[in-house]
Amino acid sequence: MTLVELYAKAPCNNIYSCLATSPERVVFVGSDSKDMKRSADVFRSVFFERGQNPEIICKAVPKNDVSRAMQLMEEIYVTYDDCVFDITGGDKMLVFALGRYCEKNKDKKIFIHSFNVTNDRICDCDGDGKTAEYRVPSLSVRENIMIHGGMCDWDSRNRKKESQEFKNDVKKLFSICRENPRGWNSQMNILAAIEEMGDKKDNATFLDKEKLKIFLERRKSKVIFNKPIMQSLFSARLVTEYRADAQGLVIKYKNAQIKNCLTKAGIVLELSVYLAAKECREKDGTPVYNDAATGVIIDWDGKNMLYDTKNEIDVLLMHGIVPVFVSCKNGYVSMDELYKLSAVAERFGGPFAKKALVAADLDVDCDNGKYLLARAKDMDIEVICGDLAFRERNFQKRIANLWKK
Repeated sequence: MTLVELYAKAPCNNIYSCLATSPERVVFVGSDSKDMKRSADVFRSVFFERGQNPEIICKAVPKNDVSRAMQLMEEIYVTYDDCVFDITGGDKMLVFALGRYCEKNKDKKIFIHSFNVTNDRICDCDGDGKTAEYRVPSLSVRENIMIHGGMCDWDSRNRKKESQEFKNDVKKLFSICRENPRGWNSQMNILAAIEEMGDKKDNATFLDKEKLKIFLERRKSKVIFNKPIMQSLFSARLVTEYRADAQGLVIKYKNAQIKNCLTKAGIVLELSVYLAAKECREKDGTPVYNDAATGVIIDWDGKNMLYDTKNEIDVLLMHGIVPVFVSCKNGYVSMDELYKLSAVAERFGGPFAKKALVAADLDVDCDNGKYLLARAKDMDIEVICGDLAFRERNFQKRIANLWKK
């Protein structure tokens, strides 16, 4: 099959039918030849990594030139007798030109279809009651960023299979964190500073009495351990020893994974969202999200230059070709966070992107909290906050429904 793709501004509209129908050849028709070429190069990379190699051809037509567009469609129809026109999200002028072309050539059998990207259904647009065979397509986190012109990297937690023990440990950590998010952040920052300054052996970190003295002087406080938090970690066997006395300081962690979680303030919340998303299932048992990643660093132009524009998304989920951008905040949330999240989602998710803010310490009763919730609603950002929302069953349900919002 030769798929004739009426080029759209949103890359997901351009690639949807290509992935769904697996054509032998794709012909892009559009007015922006430079953008079409860039998309063609990216699509070739995506297909190559999937073991596919369709021929991709770009055909440019002057903007708003309906007559020339109709001529081009005739040339394509004559050249490729197996062609099918896809109008998913296509440029309005091109769709109009295709309609005019069909009207003037009623004696010809011209196959046209369109996909509803939100419900993964194909629409018969030529009236013959037949549609192409297709499968519901999906994109990985990396592919989604690629087709939108960027490049991404993520931290080492991704692409590893988490053990059930680790998943259970993260749930314990999250339960402790939720009790006092601000205190948690403060304690994690202290542990991170100790980790940076201390000597390390296996899963333990040490400060001798001289280093401890310097550490306390820098902190201008003798308080190192938040007793309720550290005791909860000790009781859960996530920290196996912690003490600070005249001999120095010792902290021993259960393992390297837990040590990493406890020396960066926001990781536990991010992991909780990430792991909840990976556990979400549809009624038939299939995963709700086909891909998920944490700590996704996005290079906006994909060129990886020294002084590039980059953003980090805490969690990025994929439901088919619908990306969900999630910002996780364990402390104070400024209004800027909403604008940052919205800007990245619109740039790398297009019209189907979903946005969510998971805030463990958002006070919805104060003026700032009320204003933030109102602004988030105006910007179509789903906000998950409050004790009820963070109860395990409710939390997973909210995460599972993010792609629908």
